[in-house]
Amino acid sequence: MTVAIGIIITIGQLTDIPKLPLLIATIIIVVFILFYSNSSAIKNNAGWGAMRYPQLIYGMLGIFVYVGVEVTIDNNFGALLKNSGISY
Repeated sequence: MTVAIGIIITIGQLTDIPKLPLLIATIIIVVFILFYSNSSAIKNNAGWGAMRYPQLIYGMLGIFVYVGVEVTIDNNFGALLKNSGISY
């Protein structure tokens, strides 16, 4: 998974592709890998450990979304406060 995300980051840095399609591709890759590992763990328990529990997968996705939203808000909050239309 780290290699796939690293490739997407490299593509984003070296090309003029907009960030939104790269973000969507990253989210799809992360979700696909998590659900693939869960289905593989359910079929064959050997060597997968806790990945066979679907609540672990949903927890990982929940943390992934929460951290993404938290970082996005933190990065954009300064620009929002500089906007003249905001009274604070």
